[in-house]
Amino acid sequence: MLTGANSSQSMSSLQVREYETDQWKHVPYVPGSIIVNAGEVMAWWTGGYFKAAIHRVAEPPHDQRGRDRCGVFYFCLPNDEVVINTLLRESPVLRNAGVAMAHGPGKAPTSKEWITGRIKITLQNPVWEGKGRDEITTSEVVGNVTTQWFR
Repeated sequence: MLTGANSSQSMSSLQVREYETDQWKHVPYVPGSIIVNAGEVMAWWTGGYFKAAIHRVAEPPHDQRGRDRCGVFYFCLPNDEVVINTLLRESPVLRNAGVAMAHGPGKAPTSKEWITGRIKITLQNPVWEGKGRDEITTSEVVGNVTTQWFR
């Protein structure tokens, strides 16, 4: 499942956060490539086998600020009634890897619950309102699921 993608461009504004070091790194330009972000839903379906790309768009380096930038973004989620939890029954790869379920019994959201809750929270409660510049993460609860936002 593709949760976000854009074509590569010769400007370093997209950054990803390394899981091991918590350092932000620019995504390098590779001519003719596309960038694919596997999001939270993919991480849940795979029990963390695939990690969600913690990412942000930052101001590009000084020498690249005069360039034009263009991105094409495509987001998709499963049908509304699909329960988003680890596909252990369906995947021998995940079973062999020993991954655990992302959500406990009765705690996994449906696709509709997740996206509706996420949009509602985003529209009603600006994530960084009242936050200091040194606070880089905030947690929110959407239904039964706790998620994090990163500055």
